[in-house]
Amino acid sequence: MNMNTDNRVSPQAPEIEEAILGACLIEQEAMPLVADKLRPEMFYVLRHQIIYAAMLAMYQAGTKIDILTVKEELSHRGKLEEAGGPYGITQLSSKVASSAHIEYHIRIVHEKYLRREMILGFNKLLACSLDETMDIDDSLIDAHNLLDRLEGEFNHNTHLRDMDALMTDTMEEAEQRIAKSVNGITGIPTGLTDLNRMTSGLQNGELIAIAARPSVGKTAFALHLARQAAMQKHAVAVYSLEMQGERLADRWLLSASDINPYRWRTGIPNPHEVAEAHTTAAELARLPIHVDDSTSISMDHVRSSARLLKSKSACDHHRLPATLRHEHRTEEPQP
Repeated sequence: MNMNTDNRVSPQAPEIEEAILGACLIEQEAMPLVADKLRPEMFYVLRHQIIYAAMLAMYQAGTKIDILTVKEELSHRGKLEEAGGPYGITQLSSKVASSAHIEYHIRIVHEKYLRREMILGFNKLLACSLDETMDIDDSLIDAHNLLDRLEGEFNHNTHLRDMDALMTDTMEEAEQRIAKSVNGITGIPTGLTDLNRMTSGLQNGELIAIAARPSVGKTAFALHLARQAAMQKHAVAVYSLEMQGERLADRWLLSASDINPYRWRTGIPNPHEVAEAHTTAAELARLPIHVDDSTSISMDHVRSSARLLKSKSACDHHRLPATLRHEHRTEEPQP
């Protein structure tokens, strides 16, 4: 795999990789530290990938790891020679400086892997950018997907906190909540007094599922929440598989006005209602809401599109399409 840019050497740390593998061969406490943080492809040297893949499989199977058992596993896989032969495996055990540094070594290997992935990803994006036959929207979505994946890799294993860190973070969050509380509402008001009292508003980081039987008002309720958030100057994205965008707009129009729903839907509104519709539509048009009614929406599309809108300050919250929310439901709940 040629990853050179301007004849530069790809980010790599072969000696550090050897030290990690050597520690895993001779010290029992090493593998549990490594297994949760590194995958085989994160090693730069191919034979190191092969050796670590065998070790990882052994660890996950509960097999004791040492020089002899790793040789046996590689031989069973038909990979012993590709991994450097018996001598190559034995030689790794002499590469350990100190297992006390293994977590630092893991961070180095992980960082080198991330840099290689950045080079590959950005080079691909550069090629797509130069190709004018490529749709620019697709290229932008690919860019956001790449950044999202890299960010996920970078933050991997950073969620483990001791109680000291957890309580510090909890108190910082509480102080922020106290500072922004308005009449007990710390999030985005829902426009419904009882719901505000129970939730303190819609909160950052929450995934909220609206569940009910068909035709009891889930979409109407979700559209109400979207409109309320937008009225509070929060940018909102709505993704709909079940309903055309214009039908959603009809619902917003009717909920924000005194227009008769039957007359509006059957095309016989009176002149006063037509005038009111124009006025209400002009008011709704100023709300920071984006609607995607594509019939081929996937979760990857929702994720990428929402990130793209957020980068343009055009999305703070989004409503998932009903079909995606319900796709795993096998039966209606019984009363």
